[in-house]
Amino acid sequence: MDVRFLTNAHIDFYKGALERENAESDPYRKSLFYLLGLMPETRKNIADLYDFEKGAIVTAGLQKGWQTGTSMQVCRLAFNLFNGYTDEAGHGAAYTPYHLFCNSFQVYMFEAVKLRYSEYAQGEWT
Repeated sequence: MDVRFLTNAHIDFYKGALERENAESDPYRKSLFYLLGLMPETRKNIADLYDFEKGAIVTAGLQKGWQTGTSMQVCRLAFNLFNGYTDEAGHGAAYTPYHLFCNSFQVYMFEAVKLRYSEYAQGEWT
């Protein structure tokens, strides 16, 4: 499956993170790192969002001061595709398509969905 990338930095981050986690065939981490590599802010602050030692997302990263409205959308989708995470503390609606896909990164967000659910991607999806 061909995957669209925004920049060379996006590609480099994605490949490097997958290699670091030895997760080249893991659809959960493929979608996670694809999205977290999309923006300079998320790449720069990856330690706030993912713990490479534990192999786990860091949900507290959603509350960091560097987050913007768009980076929050990207991170929320990344976390949700990784393990179904939704914020049960009153932000559950923020994880719906209505709130997640209303930004200029929409095409890349759909790419992440395709990565996560590649076994179902057929026809126009591939």
